[in-house]
Amino acid sequence: CANTLRPDVAYAFSRIGQHSSHPTASALEALTRAVSYLFQHKDLCLNQKLFMDDKDLTDKGPDFKFFAQQNANLDEIFTFYSDTDHAGNAEPQNRRRSQNGFAAFTCDALVAWHSKVSSVAFATPLIGVAHADFSSGALEIYGTSNATCALLNLNYAYEETGMCFPKPFHLLMDNTTAEAFCRDTVKRTKLKHIYCRQEWVKTLRDRSVMIPSHMDTIENVADIFTEILDSRQFTYLRDKMMKRFPRSKVATSVSK
Repeated sequence: CANTLRPDVAYAFSRIGQHSSHPTASALEALTRAVSYLFQHKDLCLNQKLFMDDKDLTDKGPDFKFFAQQNANLDEIFTFYSDTDHAGNAEPQNRRRSQNGFAAFTCDALVAWHSKVSSVAFATPLIGVAHADFSSGALEIYGTSNATCALLNLNYAYEETGMCFPKPFHLLMDNTTAEAFCRDTVKRTKLKHIYCRQEWVKTLRDRSVMIPSHMDTIENVADIFTEILDSRQFTYLRDKMMKRFPRSKVATSVSK
Protein backbone atom coordinates (compact mmCIF):
# COMPACT_ATOMS: atom_id res chain seq x y z
CA CYS A 1 0.00 0.00 0.00
CA ALA A 2 2.79 2.43 0.92
CA ASN A 3 4.38 2.06 -2.51
CA THR A 4 1.28 2.02 -4.70
CA LEU A 5 -1.89 3.45 -3.12
CA ARG A 6 -1.24 5.05 0.26
CA PRO A 7 1.64 7.55 0.27
CA ASP A 8 0.45 8.80 3.66
CA VAL A 9 1.94 5.69 5.32
CA ALA A 10 5.16 5.60 3.28
CA TYR A 11 7.25 7.10 6.08
CA ALA A 12 5.74 4.76 8.68
CA PHE A 13 6.47 1.81 6.37
CA SER A 14 10.09 2.93 6.01
CA ARG A 15 10.56 3.24 9.77
CA ILE A 16 8.82 -0.04 10.62
CA GLY A 17 10.59 -1.90 7.82
CA GLN A 18 13.96 -1.18 9.42
CA HIS A 19 12.98 -3.57 12.22
CA SER A 20 12.43 -6.53 9.87
CA SER A 21 15.70 -8.30 10.67
CA HIS A 22 15.27 -7.84 14.43
CA PRO A 23 11.55 -7.39 15.23
CA THR A 24 10.62 -5.79 18.52
CA ALA A 25 7.44 -5.36 20.52
CA SER A 26 7.45 -1.61 19.84
CA ALA A 27 7.74 -2.25 16.10
CA LEU A 28 4.72 -4.55 16.26
CA GLU A 29 2.81 -1.87 18.15
CA ALA A 30 3.73 0.70 15.49
CA LEU A 31 2.60 -1.70 12.76
CA THR A 32 -0.71 -2.25 14.54
CA ARG A 33 -1.26 1.52 14.75
CA ALA A 34 -0.44 1.92 11.05
CA VAL A 35 -2.95 -0.77 10.04
CA SER A 36 -5.54 0.78 12.36
CA TYR A 37 -4.94 4.18 10.72
CA LEU A 38 -5.47 2.67 7.26
CA PHE A 39 -8.72 1.07 8.38
CA GLN A 40 -10.00 4.30 9.92
CA HIS A 41 -9.12 6.30 6.78
CA LYS A 42 -9.93 3.75 4.09
CA ASP A 43 -11.87 6.41 2.17
CA LEU A 44 -8.66 8.23 1.19
CA CYS A 45 -7.42 7.69 -2.34
CA LEU A 46 -5.26 9.11 -5.10
CA ASN A 47 -7.20 11.08 -7.67
CA GLN A 48 -6.84 13.04 -10.87
CA LYS A 49 -9.09 15.20 -13.00
CA LEU A 50 -10.66 13.46 -15.96
CA PHE A 51 -10.05 16.51 -18.12
CA MET A 52 -7.52 19.33 -18.11
CA ASP A 53 -8.71 22.90 -17.80
CA ASP A 54 -9.69 24.50 -21.09
CA LYS A 55 -6.73 25.81 -23.09
CA ASP A 56 -6.63 27.78 -26.33
CA LEU A 57 -5.06 25.37 -28.80
CA THR A 58 -6.06 27.37 -31.88
CA ASP A 59 -8.69 24.77 -32.81
CA LYS A 60 -6.20 21.93 -33.18
CA GLY A 61 -7.86 19.70 -30.62
CA PRO A 62 -7.20 18.95 -26.93
CA ASP A 63 -4.04 17.00 -27.56
CA PHE A 64 -1.76 16.84 -24.51
CA LYS A 65 1.46 16.45 -26.44
CA PHE A 66 0.64 19.30 -28.82
CA PHE A 67 -0.20 21.58 -25.92
CA ALA A 68 3.05 20.72 -24.12
CA GLN A 69 5.26 21.22 -27.14
CA GLN A 70 3.62 24.33 -28.56
CA ASN A 71 3.07 26.24 -25.34
CA ALA A 72 6.11 25.01 -23.38
CA ASN A 73 4.04 25.36 -20.24
CA LEU A 74 4.84 22.04 -18.56
CA ASP A 75 5.49 23.76 -15.23
CA GLU A 76 1.72 24.06 -14.88
CA ILE A 77 1.34 20.32 -15.36
CA PHE A 78 4.27 18.91 -13.36
CA THR A 79 5.32 19.70 -9.77
CA PHE A 80 8.25 18.03 -7.99
CA TYR A 81 9.24 18.19 -4.31
CA SER A 82 12.34 17.08 -2.40
CA ASP A 83 13.16 17.01 1.32
CA THR A 84 15.61 15.37 3.74
CA ASP A 85 15.64 14.92 7.51
CA HIS A 86 19.05 15.21 9.15
CA ALA A 87 19.65 12.29 11.56
CA GLY A 88 16.20 12.67 13.08
CA ASN A 89 15.74 8.94 13.72
CA ALA A 90 17.63 7.96 16.90
CA GLU A 91 16.66 4.27 16.79
CA PRO A 92 19.77 2.02 16.98
CA GLN A 93 19.13 0.14 13.73
CA ASN A 94 18.94 3.41 11.78
CA ARG A 95 22.46 4.53 12.75
CA ARG A 96 21.45 8.18 12.36
CA ARG A 97 21.04 7.87 8.61
CA SER A 98 19.10 10.65 6.95
CA GLN A 99 15.59 10.17 5.58
CA ASN A 100 15.03 11.12 1.95
CA GLY A 101 11.66 11.98 0.49
CA PHE A 102 10.39 13.15 -2.88
CA ALA A 103 7.02 13.58 -4.56
CA ALA A 104 6.03 14.06 -8.19
CA PHE A 105 2.67 15.47 -9.28
CA THR A 106 1.10 15.49 -12.74
CA CYS A 107 -1.98 17.67 -13.16
CA ASP A 108 -2.24 17.93 -9.34
CA ALA A 109 -2.21 14.12 -9.01
CA LEU A 110 0.55 12.32 -7.11
CA VAL A 111 2.18 9.87 -9.54
CA ALA A 112 5.49 8.98 -7.85
CA TRP A 113 7.03 9.23 -4.39
CA HIS A 114 9.53 7.61 -2.05
CA SER A 115 10.45 7.69 1.61
CA LYS A 116 13.68 5.90 2.45
CA VAL A 117 16.87 6.17 4.41
CA SER A 118 19.88 7.21 2.42
CA SER A 119 21.86 4.29 1.04
CA VAL A 120 25.01 6.25 0.18
CA ALA A 121 28.09 6.29 2.40
CA PHE A 122 28.64 9.95 3.10
CA ALA A 123 31.81 11.42 4.56
CA THR A 124 34.08 8.52 3.64
CA PRO A 125 33.77 5.28 1.63
CA LEU A 126 35.97 3.53 4.22
CA ILE A 127 32.85 2.98 6.33
CA GLY A 128 30.82 0.16 4.83
CA VAL A 129 27.37 1.52 5.64
CA ALA A 130 25.61 4.82 5.19
CA HIS A 131 26.11 7.16 8.11
CA ALA A 132 25.12 10.65 9.15
CA ASP A 133 26.96 13.62 7.73
CA PHE A 134 27.94 16.46 10.03
CA SER A 135 26.15 18.99 7.84
CA SER A 136 22.39 19.12 7.36
CA GLY A 137 23.04 21.08 4.18
CA ALA A 138 25.18 18.26 2.81
CA LEU A 139 22.40 15.78 3.53
CA GLU A 140 19.94 18.00 1.67
CA ILE A 141 22.31 17.93 -1.29
CA TYR A 142 22.41 14.13 -1.24
CA GLY A 143 18.63 14.00 -0.95
CA THR A 144 18.19 16.43 -3.82
CA SER A 145 20.49 14.34 -5.98
CA ASN A 146 18.55 11.17 -5.12
CA ALA A 147 15.31 12.92 -6.03
CA THR A 148 16.88 14.02 -9.32
CA CYS A 149 17.80 10.42 -10.14
CA ALA A 150 14.26 9.28 -9.33
CA LEU A 151 12.78 11.97 -11.55
CA LEU A 152 15.10 11.06 -14.40
CA ASN A 153 13.76 7.52 -14.11
CA LEU A 154 10.23 8.95 -14.29
CA ASN A 155 11.30 10.91 -17.35
CA TYR A 156 12.28 7.68 -19.10
CA ALA A 157 8.82 6.23 -18.43
CA TYR A 158 7.15 9.32 -19.93
CA GLU A 159 9.38 9.16 -23.00
CA GLU A 160 8.57 5.48 -23.51
CA THR A 161 4.85 6.29 -23.58
CA GLY A 162 5.34 9.20 -26.00
CA MET A 163 4.42 11.86 -23.45
CA CYS A 164 6.27 15.07 -22.70
CA PHE A 165 8.36 15.73 -19.60
CA PRO A 166 9.77 19.14 -18.59
CA LYS A 167 13.44 19.67 -19.44
CA PRO A 168 14.89 21.07 -17.31
CA PHE A 169 12.44 20.37 -14.49
CA HIS A 170 11.99 22.59 -11.44
CA LEU A 171 12.61 20.78 -8.15
CA LEU A 172 11.03 22.46 -5.13
CA MET A 173 13.08 22.39 -1.91
CA ASP A 174 13.25 24.27 1.37
CA ASN A 175 17.01 24.17 2.08
CA THR A 176 19.09 27.16 1.01
CA THR A 177 22.40 25.25 1.15
CA ALA A 178 21.17 22.68 -1.36
CA GLU A 179 19.90 25.48 -3.59
CA ALA A 180 23.26 27.25 -3.43
CA PHE A 181 25.08 24.03 -4.31
CA CYS A 182 22.81 23.42 -7.29
CA ARG A 183 23.37 26.97 -8.50
CA ASP A 184 27.14 26.62 -7.93
CA THR A 185 27.27 29.62 -5.58
CA VAL A 186 28.38 27.81 -2.41
CA LYS A 187 31.96 27.88 -1.12
CA ARG A 188 33.59 24.59 -2.00
CA THR A 189 35.69 24.44 1.17
CA LYS A 190 32.53 23.92 3.22
CA LEU A 191 31.62 20.78 1.27
CA LYS A 192 35.04 19.43 0.41
CA HIS A 193 34.12 15.83 1.17
CA ILE A 194 31.30 16.01 -1.35
CA TYR A 195 33.64 17.07 -4.10
CA CYS A 196 36.19 14.39 -3.25
CA ARG A 197 33.89 11.46 -2.50
CA GLN A 198 30.59 12.08 -4.23
CA GLU A 199 31.38 13.16 -7.78
CA TRP A 200 27.98 12.02 -8.99
CA VAL A 201 26.14 14.85 -7.21
CA LYS A 202 27.67 17.25 -9.69
CA THR A 203 24.90 16.24 -12.07
CA LEU A 204 22.87 18.77 -10.11
CA ARG A 205 24.92 21.45 -11.84
CA ASP A 206 23.65 20.45 -15.25
CA ARG A 207 21.05 23.15 -15.77
CA SER A 208 19.59 21.20 -18.68
CA VAL A 209 18.45 18.58 -16.15
CA MET A 210 17.20 20.35 -13.02
CA ILE A 211 16.64 23.88 -11.72
CA PRO A 212 16.27 24.37 -7.94
CA SER A 213 13.28 26.38 -6.72
CA HIS A 214 12.70 27.47 -3.12
CA MET A 215 9.48 26.96 -1.21
CA ASP A 216 8.34 27.23 2.42
CA THR A 217 8.76 24.13 4.55
CA ILE A 218 5.07 24.22 5.48
CA GLU A 219 4.10 23.76 1.81
CA ASN A 220 6.73 21.14 0.99
CA VAL A 221 4.76 17.94 0.40
CA ALA A 222 7.93 15.82 0.61
CA ASP A 223 8.17 16.73 4.30
CA ILE A 224 5.54 14.07 5.04
CA PHE A 225 8.03 11.43 3.82
CA THR A 226 10.94 12.43 6.05
CA GLU A 227 9.81 12.97 9.64
CA ILE A 228 7.05 12.61 12.22
CA LEU A 229 4.74 15.62 11.91
CA ASP A 230 2.09 16.96 14.25
CA SER A 231 -1.43 15.91 13.32
CA ARG A 232 -2.37 19.30 11.85
CA GLN A 233 0.60 19.52 9.47
CA PHE A 234 0.34 15.83 8.58
CA THR A 235 -3.32 16.20 7.66
CA TYR A 236 -2.63 19.36 5.65
CA LEU A 237 0.09 17.73 3.53
CA ARG A 238 -1.82 14.46 3.24
CA ASP A 239 -4.86 16.27 1.85
CA LYS A 240 -2.65 17.87 -0.80
CA MET A 241 -1.82 14.37 -2.05
CA MET A 242 -5.09 12.50 -1.52
CA LYS A 243 -8.83 13.05 -1.58
CA ARG A 244 -11.70 11.38 0.23
CA PHE A 245 -13.83 8.92 -1.66
CA PRO A 246 -17.53 8.89 -0.60
CA ARG A 247 -17.89 6.46 2.30
CA SER A 248 -21.10 5.02 0.83
CA LYS A 249 -19.19 3.87 -2.24
CA VAL A 250 -16.41 2.47 -0.08
CA ALA A 251 -18.91 0.44 1.93
CA THR A 252 -20.53 -0.88 -1.26
CA SER A 253 -17.17 -1.91 -2.71
CA VAL A 254 -16.16 -3.69 0.51
CA SER A 255 -19.45 -5.57 0.71
CA LYS A 256 -19.08 -6.75 -2.88
